[in-house]
Amino acid sequence: MPRVALLAILLAALPASLSALCHQPPVPKIDWVGTLTGCSPGTGPCAAYEPINFFAKTADGSSFEACDHFDWDFGDGSPHSSLQNPTHIFAFPGSFPVSLLITNDTGLFESDARFVIVAATVLPAIVEFKATPNQVTPGQTTVFSWNTANTTRGVRIENVHSSSVPAVLLVTIQQSIGTYSFIPNATMAYTLTAFGDAAQITSPAPITVEVVGASRGRAVRH
Repeated sequence: MPRVALLAILLAALPASLSALCHQPPVPKIDWVGTLTGCSPGTGPCAAYEPINFFAKTADGSSFEACDHFDWDFGDGSPHSSLQNPTHIFAFPGSFPVSLLITNDTGLFESDARFVIVAATVLPAIVEFKATPNQVTPGQTTVFSWNTANTTRGVRIENVHSSSVPAVLLVTIQQSIGTYSFIPNATMAYTLTAFGDAAQITSPAPITVEVVGASRGRAVRH
């Protein structure tokens, strides 16, 4: 058989071979769950600034094939995602038409679209964070005090750690205004993190408590 004729036969059979390998994509079904509020389809709104895990499922319970490709559009102007199960954060409230397009190597496609309702979230705020005194001698007590707002999930104080200094979690307290006394045994910097409904904020400038004449080490609760 001439080479030209053989090549024509192979080219003609190629689409059929691809179709046999890549079947019609299954009809997708969009599902999601919020990591903080637990929002999901039919359970109420999610929160702005909340990480939401999206899942590409099939309407009939079948499986996706290796040649299926995912294109998520979150409806808020953000870049699309090609992951099967992406995580997304909506930065502002609204009703967002989230869509998922499934295509395969032969160009066949199926899609699904659902609205995700996102409610406004009041962000936490740090009004004040200080240490009194911020310079101590070995064995002397210092007191952290803070004043925060919208901190429904509490606050956390920890040191600014590095590769040579491990993180020391001093305290996690469900108080928007409070104090914490301890005896530092080394000069270290500390931050305050305030947790809200679906967001958190850390003090922009760490507070350094200096221990005069002491070596670096861990802080000890008084």
